[in-house]
Amino acid sequence: MNAEQAENSRLMLIDFISDLKSEINFNPDEVYLMGFSQGGIMSYSVALTAPEKVKGIAVMSGRLLPEIKPFMADEKCLDNLKIFISHGKQDAVLNYQYAVDASDFLKTKNLNPNFHSYEEGHTVSKQMFDDVNLWLKKNSL
Repeated sequence: MNAEQAENSRLMLIDFISDLKSEINFNPDEVYLMGFSQGGIMSYSVALTAPEKVKGIAVMSGRLLPEIKPFMADEKCLDNLKIFISHGKQDAVLNYQYAVDASDFLKTKNLNPNFHSYEEGHTVSKQMFDDVNLWLKKNSL
């Protein structure tokens, strides 16, 4: 992992969300980030450090970088953050334990991630896709 590159990418995504508001008409209170693998890593990084930018995240086969934890927003700012976590138990690229550890850690911050596991490897299965779509529909009402 390149920590400097990860931090630059996190800041670029935060700026992108802000800049997008001047380009496209959308409700800034309804922004969700969703990512697979590295995209999930970035979703955690943005949402947990700048929760005012997003309503929720869907992390598929990602992990929560330990380097982000010291920069996390305080628990009160994270209060309303919606989190979906999905991960394959047979993932040989990013171990399933990363998802379990992230979920456990988030619970210590009074967050309630919606956790789904699958008998899959490092992939987005149809069931995972269906589950995240259902979660998005339920949370965007």
